[in-house]
Amino acid sequence: MPDFLVTDRRRLNFLVLCTLYLVPFVKSNPPTAIVPKIRCQPNGVCFCPGDPLTDKYADHEDPTCHRYYLCHLGRAFKKQCDVRQAFHPEVGECMPRQRIPEKYCALRELNSIN
Repeated sequence: MPDFLVTDRRRLNFLVLCTLYLVPFVKSNPPTAIVPKIRCQPNGVCFCPGDPLTDKYADHEDPTCHRYYLCHLGRAFKKQCDVRQAFHPEVGECMPRQRIPEKYCALRELNSIN
């Protein structure tokens, strides 16, 4: 067998092994979601960022995640979750504060509620 074929076969084997064993361990950054912003006018009237008939968006000025915007027909209305609940930005619903990851909301409100 010619030498160049043996060399190419070894390279191919090496590449296959690298693909099988190393690629699953390579970490990639997950795609970041584009977070829409509510537009509010000085007179207090707020508008939604998109087209959906009805949707909910987190209030980015509230680090405790208690407030959110309810969008309906292009208008945004500021709402607030019940006591001991917070708005989960990915789920789009109010839920118990303990079930929301720390990366979304500050922890200081837990001590003030209890």
